[in-house]
Amino acid sequence: MVYRNSSDHFFHEHVDNSMPIDFRGETKSPEYIVRVDPITGDTTTISEERVKRLEEGGYGVSVSLDVKPSHGCVLCNYEDDYKKPVIRHTNLGDGENVPVTMPNAYPYERVSWITAYPPFDRANGDHKQLVSQLDYTDLDFLIDTLYEIAEMEYNRREETNGIALLDFSNIGIHAGSSQNHLHSQRIVKTGFLDPVQRTMRANCRRLFGQNGENAFDTYIREELKRGERVLFEDDDIFIGTSFAPKVDNELIVIPKSDFTHILQMDARDYREKVLRYVLGALHALFYYKGVTDLNLATYQAPFDEIDDSTTYRWHMRIFPRKASLPSQQGGSEFGYRNHVISTMPSQTVRTLKPWFDNGPEESLVVKGLVDHFRKNK
Repeated sequence: MVYRNSSDHFFHEHVDNSMPIDFRGETKSPEYIVRVDPITGDTTTISEERVKRLEEGGYGVSVSLDVKPSHGCVLCNYEDDYKKPVIRHTNLGDGENVPVTMPNAYPYERVSWITAYPPFDRANGDHKQLVSQLDYTDLDFLIDTLYEIAEMEYNRREETNGIALLDFSNIGIHAGSSQNHLHSQRIVKTGFLDPVQRTMRANCRRLFGQNGENAFDTYIREELKRGERVLFEDDDIFIGTSFAPKVDNELIVIPKSDFTHILQMDARDYREKVLRYVLGALHALFYYKGVTDLNLATYQAPFDEIDDSTTYRWHMRIFPRKASLPSQQGGSEFGYRNHVISTMPSQTVRTLKPWFDNGPEESLVVKGLVDHFRKNK
């Protein structure tokens, strides 16, 4: 086994070549890379041939923005279906222009909330559907409503038997399973932690024992040492491409403060500061990589382990979706949790970083989005 780019083996990487293949009159033995995420334990395989095929234009970026109003949108017309309990986050805005949290009509836990974000166009369903339509207010709403739901569920955890709060947001036409209205789901886990959190807890405790520091601090330090996957970094936050991504162009966002849970980020200005550069990353993914749909997940400590700052760190992962496919995953992912990737994380950084360094440039916008860029810049 070959370990590359790490002297202390924090980032595990195996590099090899396939068996010789005779294909179209050519004999080849392509290189492939197997990586293991030190935090989640997920395995990723990056194929040299798949990357080359994409870069050579055989499977170029194709973007369709044939977006129409969603007439009869359930979330725009939530008042028709929901009487109570409905939470209107009136402290976050004025009049109708505030987020609304309501129970999931099709729950898969005892407590399952959906937070929908304005505008609510009852007549036409003309709500936000594109990543490019997001602004700072949307991300402020996202993080502030998460704080309010987390506070409520933490305070009543004995009543609900809640042990942790899961949070993810669906952004884009095809990002949600049934709704294209910008929304988040906040789910209170009961009984057992989800498998991702269980694995992360075990790995982070093991890494703390090895390195004597929180695993996310080690992660940031090791990535800064290499630089090739660093998209943005300052005194407050690190944004980079994932070392072992589950999907192409996946990003990870890690605050540098030792917060384990959203409830420890009680200063609203700090929460907004953390998200300030996330918006740039989302817009860069849209315009420079043609990502029209994505899921944004936040991770935090279980309710009874909030004080364990050696293990946990509140952080965020951004998962771009392929709108042309029914699912990002196939047999390798479903059967063996082995994620097959067609884009090198370092290449994603080279594509997106000019957005942060120089601001938006039309020459870097993917062909199908140039007109949209001109109208919205």
